[in-house]
Amino acid sequence: MDLKTQILEQLSSNGRDFADSIAYGIKLWKSPSFYYMSKYEVLFQYFLDNVVTFCDELKGLDEALFNERWQIVNTFLLLPCPSNALPASMVANLERTLKMLNQKTIDRREQLLESFLIATIDGKYKNFYKFDVNAYAAVLDIALKYYVKCLQEPRPKEQEEKNVDRILCDIKLYLKSAADNEKWYHAFDQFVKTLSEMVLHLEKRGIDRRKELLDFFEPVYFTHNRVTTYNRTIEGSNKSHLFMAHFDPSKYPMHVIALLMEGFLRSYRDLKLEILFFLKHYLQNVFVAKDSIVHDRHQMFAITKYVFTLLKRYYIIVDQQLMVDFNFIDILTTKLKQMLDVCSTSEPLLRDFLDLICAINDYNPLILEHSIVDIVLQVMFMRKDPETLQSFQAMLVSTVNMFMKLNKSENLCDELFMKLGEYLDDKELDETIRELRK
Repeated sequence: MDLKTQILEQLSSNGRDFADSIAYGIKLWKSPSFYYMSKYEVLFQYFLDNVVTFCDELKGLDEALFNERWQIVNTFLLLPCPSNALPASMVANLERTLKMLNQKTIDRREQLLESFLIATIDGKYKNFYKFDVNAYAAVLDIALKYYVKCLQEPRPKEQEEKNVDRILCDIKLYLKSAADNEKWYHAFDQFVKTLSEMVLHLEKRGIDRRKELLDFFEPVYFTHNRVTTYNRTIEGSNKSHLFMAHFDPSKYPMHVIALLMEGFLRSYRDLKLEILFFLKHYLQNVFVAKDSIVHDRHQMFAITKYVFTLLKRYYIIVDQQLMVDFNFIDILTTKLKQMLDVCSTSEPLLRDFLDLICAINDYNPLILEHSIVDIVLQVMFMRKDPETLQSFQAMLVSTVNMFMKLNKSENLCDELFMKLGEYLDDKELDETIRELRK
């Protein structure tokens, strides 16, 4: 009988359950008197083959009892191991096992979470990952998915901060050594969605790690060498249906797209020409009445408002002459008028439109200086429920503040009353006014 068979028989002899078998396996692993190099592989494979069944047996227990019984698993996972004792093929088995554990477990279990973190971060497993960053990315993504699940159940803030900082510190180590590597780009792309969701969930708990996430984006996506790969489209190419001519909305959810846009604007905020390329591509492919990259109009308004919020947050003021050269203001004004026609039949969309106007005014009062009065007049004669009326009033306040910033408040009054008369004459609104009075 070969040694492998002997080890497996000893592990399952005497009616041992999994916990007892692993306790015995730990003794064999540690024993200096039992020198057999393949014992590490045999014991680890036995562990992977049986740990999912063990989890099934425990999942009906309350958390305290589950954690107590599961502790033996983490003791095994943390065992030191010679660097060449486990074959590289073992990482695929580890990934498969972790995936099954994640699929089978719904509730938060601290010791199980610890298992995921150990398998991702512990030095023993780094021997796998240092030659295969895609394997690291796959295991990390599974760990992040379980942790996002865990975040549905509240825990003390200090505990969550400790967990997330362990994860982020580990990713940072890889970024330092592999950020310029194309393989790392593709590896990071595997888990960026789940990493972003983790950060957003933590923000709801008052734990802000957005800066760290955006710091990660910069050396991966937004390096100096990559800047010209964004917001450039050739007629006939399919890149016009990608965010920033780069990110496919079928692959990246909208909340991740929003973070990636923030990463772009934050990283390239001093490159004003690139900002204009970004805005032009956005206005031509996202903020459009038909065939937008974003099919849901409410989402389209929300993310467009977010773009202007980001421009203000990062103090991005584009030179007025550049705006003229790119015809940016004329394009935006045309788009807004088209959108207002679309929104005129839907009060929820009209409220979205008015909120967007407020965001644009707040960002740069010069953008709508010459078109805002026309927008005000058109909305003025639309029927509005109390909620929409409140949004309209907020837009009027925003417009007054905009002209006060420009020291042109008198111009607003003069232009508004002058255009009001013209508007009434041109549109023949007697019937509309009678309808509004009802």
